[in-house]
Amino acid sequence: MAVPMFNNPYEWKDNGPEVNSGELITEQAGYISPKEQIEGMIMAGERLAEYRREMFDIGRDEEDDGTFLDPTRAPNYDLVDAQRDAERLKKKLAKKKAQKEKTETEKLVDEAIDETSQTPEKNTPGAATAAPGEVQK
Repeated sequence: MAVPMFNNPYEWKDNGPEVNSGELITEQAGYISPKEQIEGMIMAGERLAEYRREMFDIGRDEEDDGTFLDPTRAPNYDLVDAQRDAERLKKKLAKKKAQKEKTETEKLVDEAIDETSQTPEKNTPGAATAAPGEVQK
């Protein structure tokens, strides 16, 4: 009987055990330990979760109490309405900033006036050096 070249269900050839030469064929330079692989996967998961949280209107540390309303998500609200609202808010903020600067300058002027009114007058030339009720010679 002839020895089959290939194994098939009807004719099976036993090749014997495989001999290990001890030579390493796989490349070991790019080896990443399982611990490093797991840590990398954990960090990737945290980055993914952070990215997904950024996609929502509510921030990471904020809780949704139901009072947050984004007008851009309302039906029949288009970009023109959003632009008008943004311009209106910019004007309102500029007006408040101008009022704040005005009050700050008024406050500084008032402080300067108070400082000048509290300075003693005896150092001014021509002012009387005698105490009240005394006659100056």
